[in-house]
Amino acid sequence: MTFLSPLPVDPRDPAAILPDLEAAIAGQATFLPVPAEDRTRAQLLRNHMRAGEPIDSPIALVVATSGSTGTPKGAQLTAANLVSSADATHRALGGAGQWLLAMPASHIAGIQVLIRSLVAGVEPLCLDLSEGFSIPNFARAAHELAATGDRSYTGLTPMQLAKAMDSLEGIEALRTFDAILVKVRELGAHHVCVTRGEPLAQKRVHTLLTMLCDAGYDVSLETSGSIDVSAVDPRVSRIVDIKTPDSHESHRNLLSNLDVLTPHDQLKFVICSRADYDWAKDVLAEIPEQLLSYMRTRDIQPRPPPP
Repeated sequence: MTFLSPLPVDPRDPAAILPDLEAAIAGQATFLPVPAEDRTRAQLLRNHMRAGEPIDSPIALVVATSGSTGTPKGAQLTAANLVSSADATHRALGGAGQWLLAMPASHIAGIQVLIRSLVAGVEPLCLDLSEGFSIPNFARAAHELAATGDRSYTGLTPMQLAKAMDSLEGIEALRTFDAILVKVRELGAHHVCVTRGEPLAQKRVHTLLTMLCDAGYDVSLETSGSIDVSAVDPRVSRIVDIKTPDSHESHRNLLSNLDVLTPHDQLKFVICSRADYDWAKDVLAEIPEQLLSYMRTRDIQPRPPPP
């Protein structure tokens, strides 16, 4: 009988779990990876995933979701699932190579980097993430892998990728890799929305948007409307805010953005009052005729005014 065993993952030394992952792939054990540094989450996962109880023997790993929308759920992965995924990734990338682990190995994206290394028969290079993602540490590891002369790969979250592109040191490190897997691919997402704060204030956001488009994603950008959007990759759907007078932010609107909008883009008004509604109608009158024509053919009507 097989039991589900907790597998603490130390962010200082994630490679320590490689023998356990190898045993799981070989059908000798079933593990639940838990973060060693976060005792509260580790205990939550043990309780909800029923660690210590019997589990079907074909299951190699039970990997928890983030739990951001509620109680974490466990994805039950067989050895065949894990090996097939690794093989498919290497085929898509053009062959096996050296891997740099830059994400937590208690999450599925990080675990997959370790599994790919096992399948390829190579020792992964792992970052110490106990103090967070450090560009200098990432750059040193990237150049260390590049010095081997082998193909080199890594996986990053979108935020890690954006952070790396915000400095010359990070950009030079990214260029050493033959391929970079962004976490959105691991999640099976097709649409990526770049948002939070003001994305266009980030130095390398245009590079990020183009990379996501080149990778085949349906990409949108949410922007406050105070920065010129004309340089955004034309494949990106620009969602442009128009601040209304009662927001006390209307002086920040860059109305010249209206001249470059296309039917592929969107305008977003936050209506605070009847006066804002009337003001918004006046702004809509400035929109290029081609966009108004598109709206009419799609029967897109403005919402009724507030009482």
